[in-house]
Amino acid sequence: MALPTFKAAGTFTAGTAAITPPYPTGGGAPALNDIAILVVESENQVISLTTPNGFAELGAQANKAAGTAAVDPASRLAVYWKRCAGGDAAPVVAAPGNHATARIYLFSGCKTSDNPWNVYAEGNDGGANDLTGVIPGATTTVADCLIFLICTSSYNSTQTTEFGTTAFWTNADLANIVERGDNTNTAGLGGGHGSATGEKASAGAYVNTTVSLAHTSYKGAMSIALEPPSIVTEYGAATLSGAGTLAGIGTRVRRAACALSGIGTVTAAAYRVRTGLTTLSGVGSVAAIGGKVVSARATVTGTGTVVAAGRQISAALAMLQGTGLITISGVRLRSGLGVLSGAGAVTGVGLRQRIALIALAGLGTLASTGTRLRAALANLVGAGVASASSVRLRMALALTTGLGALTSLGTRLRDTLASLLGIGLLSAVGEVVEGGGIKCGSAMFSGVGKLSVSADQTPIPDGPAIFHIGQRRSLVSFA
Repeated sequence: MALPTFKAAGTFTAGTAAITPPYPTGGGAPALNDIAILVVESENQVISLTTPNGFAELGAQANKAAGTAAVDPASRLAVYWKRCAGGDAAPVVAAPGNHATARIYLFSGCKTSDNPWNVYAEGNDGGANDLTGVIPGATTTVADCLIFLICTSSYNSTQTTEFGTTAFWTNADLANIVERGDNTNTAGLGGGHGSATGEKASAGAYVNTTVSLAHTSYKGAMSIALEPPSIVTEYGAATLSGAGTLAGIGTRVRRAACALSGIGTVTAAAYRVRTGLTTLSGVGSVAAIGGKVVSARATVTGTGTVVAAGRQISAALAMLQGTGLITISGVRLRSGLGVLSGAGAVTGVGLRQRIALIALAGLGTLASTGTRLRAALANLVGAGVASASSVRLRMALALTTGLGALTSLGTRLRDTLASLLGIGLLSAVGEVVEGGGIKCGSAMFSGVGKLSVSADQTPIPDGPAIFHIGQRRSLVSFA
């Protein structure tokens, strides 16, 4: 994640009346989502904005003040901020009494919503009137923060050397410290401020910063940790144990609670993983490569994958144990409960698998390569296959034990109870529409057997193990 960056500073402005510090111009002019920080100093007299133009005060200026008001060398610091829109109007600082000095600093690459800072700290150097400024430290909770450091001076001279150079700013916890401003002025009893930036790559505490002044003064001081944009998680709680990754390469992982143990990955490579609870143990992956994983709960144990390569996995509960795969490469897997144990796969490469309860134990596959596998309960034990490779397998209960297959290659297998023991096959290879196919029937298999229906058949009435060839009805049992 990249740190925020210092962009530019406007012209240092001073006066005994109201002042209007300008924004930087040219390539440093404010752009959308740039953060503007306005630094104002006075002879410890209350500072205010008559025309804020979007600026709001950060912290309390009373905490950053020392010395007797309007008596040299008193000093007070007020800091204001604004998120820019581009083409922004400058603020107007009211006359505090003796004088005011001010300058606008611009930063880019900060978080684009809510407050742009992660933390800040403010103080007055213990009310000391000396040559060393102490800027309080704080503790960041995210990595890659840019720390903006500010210290005032009441020195009555127009110059740019009161705070020396970059070497005069020291903090062992910050890298690449660079001085960004150093100005004083003779308006009224005189004064000004110095500023610098430092980098905090890892989350955690940074100690007080010290800066050397050329002349004794009371001081107001502040440090602001500007936060980078949040790419990965919005309103999310992520807990990772061992080697794990929670990543949002596309837009959002929102309000999601993710717990990863061992080697696991939760990834939103396209748009959104929203309001989802994902738990991975061992080696697992939950990925939304297409559009959305919405309101989904995925639990992966051992080696498993839950993938949405098309549009949506919506309100789905997927549990994988051992080596398993739940995949939808078409449009939707909605309101489905999928449980895989051992080596199994639940796959929807057509349009929909809806409101389906799937339980696989051992080696099994439940596949919908045509249009719909709807409201179906399929239990496979051992090596078995339940598949709908054409249009529909609807409201069917299929139980297979040993080596068995339940297949709908034609139009429909509806309202049917099928139980296969040993090696058996139940298939519909015709194209019979409403009232045809295998409807409202009961088929029981034991051992080696086959029940088939061809294209010219009439409906099978209710009853156990009844089928027909052409217009003839027969009662058949298998041993």
